[in-house]
Amino acid sequence: MEKLPVWGTVKESFSFCFGNISTLVKLSLIPIALYVALILGKFYLYDAVLIDALMGNQEGLAELEFSVLPYIFQFVSVLVVLPVITAWHRNYLVSYETGEPTKIQFGSNEIRYLMYLILVFMLVIISIVAPISAGIWLITSETGPFFGFVSICLGTVLAIFISSRLTMVFPAAAIGAQAGLKDSWRATKGSVLRIIATQLLLGLIVIAVLLVVIGLVGAVITPMLMTGNMAAESLKTITLFSGLIYIPAEVLVTAIGVSCLSIIYKFLSTRDDRVEAESVVGSEKY
Repeated sequence: MEKLPVWGTVKESFSFCFGNISTLVKLSLIPIALYVALILGKFYLYDAVLIDALMGNQEGLAELEFSVLPYIFQFVSVLVVLPVITAWHRNYLVSYETGEPTKIQFGSNEIRYLMYLILVFMLVIISIVAPISAGIWLITSETGPFFGFVSICLGTVLAIFISSRLTMVFPAAAIGAQAGLKDSWRATKGSVLRIIATQLLLGLIVIAVLLVVIGLVGAVITPMLMTGNMAAESLKTITLFSGLIYIPAEVLVTAIGVSCLSIIYKFLSTRDDRVEAESVVGSEKY
């Protein structure tokens, strides 16, 4: 069986993303504008109030304790970003092959993508509740910290394994292919370790680059720190500035990850066809 090329997939993820950066910018313009509006809304309605509460207004802190605003903003942010993610899947799996322009849309494919996102998340959480809970309980006990650590590690490995087996439903949903969780589980059989290795290597590279970016941004915003009566205002400025300046990095990182997932999906979905074609050619030779 043909094996997924780990390093080749990682390289293609970066090359495709940076080679189509102008398309990414065009697809992201409107969603980014909406995302900026969400960040500003969250800042003025929640973050700024929270900072004031932490700096002395305990009554305000009590009011924010059970606030659902952060969860609402998070969910709406997913809805805003989702069309870019599905469009980028199609940009590699469809437009890259046919030459047809990719368009932003929010239709049945996006709704299906969102439903699978929620379903896979719930399945992963349900599968790791027992080992993670047991691990936390053992760590807090006097006799089982080591076994607690092992239990948490096993839960983490289980979460990675299950998510890797099920994530092929996302590219399929983005292009409107009729594939479900069982199809994803079957398609990833025999390739799960290479899928995990590919995503891990990609993640390490991205994290290394992000650390450099964060360091540069930190060097810029550190002088903005102030003391005394202006501490709260300084913290507000830094919070808002940080949220806005990282948006381009978030878009780029998301696009690289989506590219990787699309490349893996294409490899797995066409592997059987390549094997069959090779067998036919081989039989013709004899």
